[in-house]
Amino acid sequence: MTTTALERQTESEDCVPERELVDFILRNWKFMSWTELLSADVELSLKLGRIPLAEIAGFRIVHGELRLEGREDATRVLKAIYDELRDNFFITTKVINGSDLILAGRLVIPTTRENADSQSFPIVIAMTFAAEGKVARMAIVQFDLLPLADAIRDAALNGGGLVDVSANFSQREKGQP
Repeated sequence: MTTTALERQTESEDCVPERELVDFILRNWKFMSWTELLSADVELSLKLGRIPLAEIAGFRIVHGELRLEGREDATRVLKAIYDELRDNFFITTKVINGSDLILAGRLVIPTTRENADSQSFPIVIAMTFAAEGKVARMAIVQFDLLPLADAIRDAALNGGGLVDVSANFSQREKGQP
């Protein structure tokens, strides 16, 4: 066993309690209040891109983006969108890395128009948990997962190694400068 392998093993073993805490919170999410889930100074960021919303819970969304700090404001926004997320966010991928949790999937927004298809948007919800097990940072982002999937596939097919993906969170459409 090489030194690098030992370092990775130790690092992996160190993350076990954090992963178990994140897994526990995820399993019990629906039974916990926002006060139990969110730290007092939580940072909430929404980058909704093409999802058609102008305001949430009295907060104006500017250029598809909303940033808040503090449990009270974050709770207002999360309560306003929680039912939509619970019912229409279909998780395809869950990644836990230490105290970080990433849920990736599709948000399907049903249409009210007759014979029209629902709209579907790729969404990532990323959370970082503080030492006490409460959400310290949360981001809900419209995110194109295809480049990430391509990079992982390419790395796997080419013998592994690091996956290098540049993330662009701008609101520009593809093909625009």
